[in-house]
Amino acid sequence: MFIDHLESLKMKEEDKEMYVSVFERVYTARGIERGIEQGIEQGIVQGIEQGREQGREQGIEQGKREVAKNFLADGVSPDVVARNTGLSIDEILDLMN
Repeated sequence: MFIDHLESLKMKEEDKEMYVSVFERVYTARGIERGIEQGIEQGIVQGIEQGREQGREQGIEQGKREVAKNFLADGVSPDVVARNTGLSIDEILDLMN
């Protein structure tokens, strides 16, 4: 379409070639800009999703620690607390200190 329009103009061949060259560079630059914008948007979305997932994981771990503290406060042995919370014995012993 663009090339057809350009052919209808009364220009020297070298001017047409220069015009096409400039046109291609402008549209290439715009394409690159759009690609960068899309990449940034995609990165933001992925970052938000990863942040949410990390937050969920941290919340689950914090919940396990709170349950373990409650068990320990009620006199449940560290072995039983570890087995029922999925925390390691070392983590349980750290909670006791």
